[in-house]
Amino acid sequence: MIDYPHLEHVEHKWNMVMEIISVKDAAKALQVGDETVSRLIKDGLLPAEQLRPRGRYRILKQSLIDYAEKNGITLKQPQDQ
Repeated sequence: MIDYPHLEHVEHKWNMVMEIISVKDAAKALQVGDETVSRLIKDGLLPAEQLRPRGRYRILKQSLIDYAEKNGITLKQPQDQ
C-alpha cells in the first residue's frame, strides 16, 4: 500500500479518516500527466469530487488504489521530501 505523508486528512461523517490526493499527486503515482488523470475522472473511470464548479478535484487515496489494482497498474511510491 502507498503511504503519502503529505496528504490532507478529512474526517468522514462516520468518523473514518479518509486521505485525499490531488490530481498532481495521482498523476505522479500513476506516472502519467495531470491531463490524463483529469480525463480519467471526466470519463468516470477514476472517482473524484469537486467542491465547487471549476474547482480542484479531490480523489480518495483508496479510489486511486482501487483503480490501479483493477487496471493492473503499479503505483509509483512518492519520494521522501
